[in-house]
Amino acid sequence: MWYFFVLFDFLKPILADEYLVDEYRLGDVVIGDEVMIGANSTILPGVVIGDRAVVTAGTVVHQDVPSGAMVAGCPMRIVRRNEPPSD
Repeated sequence: MWYFFVLFDFLKPILADEYLVDEYRLGDVVIGDEVMIGANSTILPGVVIGDRAVVTAGTVVHQDVPSGAMVAGCPMRIVRRNEPPSD
């Protein structure tokens, strides 16, 4: 009786960097006025963070953050939008 074994390497992570070697995201990071950025947050290149925005700790910011918004998570999601004070 013959047995065939197929071994899979489940411990090796597949990273997007392995497939996107020739593509890079470039650009300046623009941070507005009165912005709070939590510890261990990662802000990717080319992102604009609006005025009075809040980025919680550990957030991966991969897209623009509107003014007055609170963002959290990995991937980033808008948790709350604050309306600017009216004069």
